[in-house]
Amino acid sequence: TYEYAPGREAVITFEGDLLFLRELPNPLKLPLAPSSETDFVARAIGEHVEFLRDAQGAITGFIYHGERGDRRAVRKR
Repeated sequence: TYEYAPGREAVITFEGDLLFLRELPNPLKLPLAPSSETDFVARAIGEHVEFLRDAQGAITGFIYHGERGDRRAVRKR
């Protein structure tokens, strides 16, 4: 679970060979295909998610690069 801002959360799940992004409370899941180890593309709309790592390599959040600009989310759990 990730948080864009207080009360604005997103959940990333893994199913098969794809990641899915779901922005709560929206029930729709956006499929994300890998383009690199930390960058995933939403093929249908051309936007992408770039995962951020700390010095130890743990994922700390992501940046959603979309049509309306970039949105940063911080990992909650």
